[in-house]
Amino acid sequence: MRNRNPSSRGVGVVLGLWLAGVFTIGLLARAYSQGYGPLFALAGAVLWPFIYFALSPCRFLPRSLPTGMLLAMSVFTVFGGLSVYVSPVMWESMAYFCMTLLAFFLALQFNSNLEPENYELGLKLYALLTTIPLVAFAFHYYEPGVRLGNGKGILNPNTVGMIAMSVILSATAIRRLIPRYVIMIPVAVVLILTDSRASTVAALSGLFIIFVMRLKSAHNRKKTILFGVVALVLTAAVFFFGVLENTFVSYFAIHSKYRGLGTGFTGRFIIWRIVWSLFLENPILGIGFRALGHIVRISAHNGYLNLLAEIGLPGTIAVAYLVFSGITSLRRDARDPHLLPLLSVLTGLAIGYLMLAIFERYLLDVGNPTSLIFMLAILRPRQARKIIDRRSWATPRPVKGGVREWRT
Repeated sequence: MRNRNPSSRGVGVVLGLWLAGVFTIGLLARAYSQGYGPLFALAGAVLWPFIYFALSPCRFLPRSLPTGMLLAMSVFTVFGGLSVYVSPVMWESMAYFCMTLLAFFLALQFNSNLEPENYELGLKLYALLTTIPLVAFAFHYYEPGVRLGNGKGILNPNTVGMIAMSVILSATAIRRLIPRYVIMIPVAVVLILTDSRASTVAALSGLFIIFVMRLKSAHNRKKTILFGVVALVLTAAVFFFGVLENTFVSYFAIHSKYRGLGTGFTGRFIIWRIVWSLFLENPILGIGFRALGHIVRISAHNGYLNLLAEIGLPGTIAVAYLVFSGITSLRRDARDPHLLPLLSVLTGLAIGYLMLAIFERYLLDVGNPTSLIFMLAILRPRQARKIIDRRSWATPRPVKGGVREWRT
């Protein structure tokens, strides 16, 4: 029998459809509806898996988190909930807070029902199904000389870049190299067209993490070949240093009078000081979950400061503990070569997302699949690492000279 839990494959398909649908439905709603239409469409796209888990043979109530994470989740729930009552837009804050808790619950449901093979299937489907609307969006809305997304104002360029980043990293779950790069290359072009520097750094950081984690388990001969390739690339970089330097400076707009270093990361330093002062005025409960934009009318452009100002120090510490514990668990369990292919992807996505949050406004969000994958990566129940049948797909097939390796 290939799967110990036959329903896990169905959950894998649902995972891929869910993540891809959050982006696609949100994009279509923004393009063709007005008023509260996009908000209701997004809520439906995020919450519909509850119906699947209620009607399917899968377990509806997820397995419990480890004790420390469960306590941190409780602290976040208490202080995040209390922040709602000091928010100037209480009902909106309550709606977003409830959506966030429901998304946490969904992440635990998926993690409680998925075996690693079908977890990978979900990430592959997400990468494939999201590539299509991403490329179509770029083809239809790109205007030369304008960042992709700014032309029609449907999506912010940084939002498009964030989605492209998660698709690139999710595509590393594909085992065969050609299909993997068939997805990664056009999506990388979309990322470049957005000119989103934070998403580019996040994508490169995630790819580096995935590469290093998989390289550790590679055969010595493969390591030698890869080190040789790296040496050739570094040698070529020395010879073409001038060209590479100009490309780097141009893409990251280092000297731009609008987006360069002299602008304080496009005025972010000024914004960060404002947000920090709001936190100092409300250090315990904050100013209200998702209320910052209504108070200062600007984006914090930093997910950590944003969370600190909105829910206060205790709630932020609780979230920090969840993140730290989740990533520590991923790195620890990735020592198992059977789990490494999947957990390297989730670790790369989580680290890339944390890099992205330095310059983007939300650390916790439910309006995009990248944030939902981050939740999936860090919220792993007690039994999640035991959902594996070593007699099935996870056992590497023997080959001459050793075991079948994962392609880095």
